[in-house]
Amino acid sequence: MESINKLRLEIDEINLQLGRLLIERKKVAERIGQEKRKLGIEVYDRYREINIFQMLRRHFNQDEYNYLESIFQEVIKKSRQVQYI
Repeated sequence: MESINKLRLEIDEINLQLGRLLIERKKVAERIGQEKRKLGIEVYDRYREINIFQMLRRHFNQDEYNYLESIFQEVIKKSRQVQYI
């Protein structure tokens, strides 16, 4: 049986990977916000957000999607916030 400490080390590495990816996503969202300002486009794009969740539904089973849905809602909310800056 794997020890809890070993599993926690695995979680720690995954957390660092997630953190790096989320920061990368934030930077891209900031660039999107800059482009939207240049073009005079609204930050909130309902259809884009619908498309993101449709993509998740296609790539993950229902249990996985249920786990990810609220996480992505928060990620999208944060991305929208940085686009206003």
